[in-house]
Amino acid sequence: MVVEIREKTAADAAACLELVTRVHHADGYPMRLDPGFLTPVAGREAGAWVAESDGVIVGHVALRTPAESPTLDVAARATGLPVDRLALVARLFVAPEQRRTGLGRRLLRHATAEAPKLGRRAVLDVGQRLGPAVALYESEGWERVGELHEPLDADTVLDLWVYVSPEPPVRVIDGAAFDDFDGFVGEFNTLLCHHTWNGNLDAFNDILRGGFGTPETTWTLRWVDSERSRSVLGHPAMAHWLRRTLQSCHPTNRAGIEARLRAAQRGEGETLFDLIVEIIREHAPDGEETGYRIILELA
Repeated sequence: MVVEIREKTAADAAACLELVTRVHHADGYPMRLDPGFLTPVAGREAGAWVAESDGVIVGHVALRTPAESPTLDVAARATGLPVDRLALVARLFVAPEQRRTGLGRRLLRHATAEAPKLGRRAVLDVGQRLGPAVALYESEGWERVGELHEPLDADTVLDLWVYVSPEPPVRVIDGAAFDDFDGFVGEFNTLLCHHTWNGNLDAFNDILRGGFGTPETTWTLRWVDSERSRSVLGHPAMAHWLRRTLQSCHPTNRAGIEARLRAAQRGEGETLFDLIVEIIREHAPDGEETGYRIILELA
């Protein structure tokens, strides 16, 4: 049975409400179900996704960015991040017949991966008595950072744990480890598994999309001693790279490359460092490229 996760649409509203009603009757989540439980609030829902099997909705998750939230306040104190750098994973549920199939885990991972695309880190809260849900989050590496006790009415208090998602994995480029572009190529290759980059910048862009040994999730690329690299990969390095590029470029590109070469020789225009950083930043959470997101830190 194939289960697809896709973006939720307005047409899914009735099916999602029917599903969460079944979940509520089966295991008491949510504790209180009102008609507006799944209704997105303008400006607060960054996205919502459903799991669909043979045309039937069997799971749901949302990612919310409220301006104020007790859960986000707890997470902000624990992480040191401002509330506007956090996103709340919410309304995660699967059909009772889909339990123990891994669907809840897939939905959690999907929403978690979307948060960095917004420049945010995913957080969530969960009822302290919901043992299976707590076990899921902790098995995925989420860290418990606090608790909340939210009164529902005069007689009922909702006891919650607050969790933050794992920090993105970090890979390091050491600017002190190379003195030219070929050295940068070798340094970057230390980040890859079962693949060797040949220095072609189009191939570099492809590698950054994932699948060549970089983390299969959003990750941080920390470029230490980057000011040294800015100098090492400056205009002379750009001129050298452009001269090599001229040897194999298509004739229709030759005039443009020659103009860039003349500018580099005058110490003008973009440097090779600028070009590499520009390519990496196209893969940032707000970048234009597809694939896993890369958070570039120039240290």
